[in-house]
Amino acid sequence: MEQYKLIVELCGAPDSELLDKIEAQNSSAMRSVVERMGDGRARQDFRKYFRGQPDGAIDLLDKFLVLDPDRRISVEDALTHSYVQEHHLPSDEPIAKTPFNIDDQNDAARTIEEWKGLFVMSLKALKNFVKYIL
Repeated sequence: MEQYKLIVELCGAPDSELLDKIEAQNSSAMRSVVERMGDGRARQDFRKYFRGQPDGAIDLLDKFLVLDPDRRISVEDALTHSYVQEHHLPSDEPIAKTPFNIDDQNDAARTIEEWKGLFVMSLKALKNFVKYIL
């Protein structure tokens, strides 16, 4: 709950379109919970929130940190964003032919310790990425 609160404080509450998607994929009760927790908060002005950071980095973060995945920047578009474009290597960035499906990875058989390790590894990768782009 605290994590969601922090996300909403930065990215703002879900708009009605996203709330409709949440309800369609879950339930009206889930929509109600998400709506109440968001409490109508507005999205932060990233230029002020990340003041002092390069404009390109702020623009890319603004496109990454979008609650609705359908409106979030795609990986392909992010790789060609002006802020990271110089590091874009199309010949070394294969695109999967099918979406990644967590069920394909036998995740149900993972132990809690394996999940913790994967989670920590993901957080470290995200931390390094954020340091890199800022």
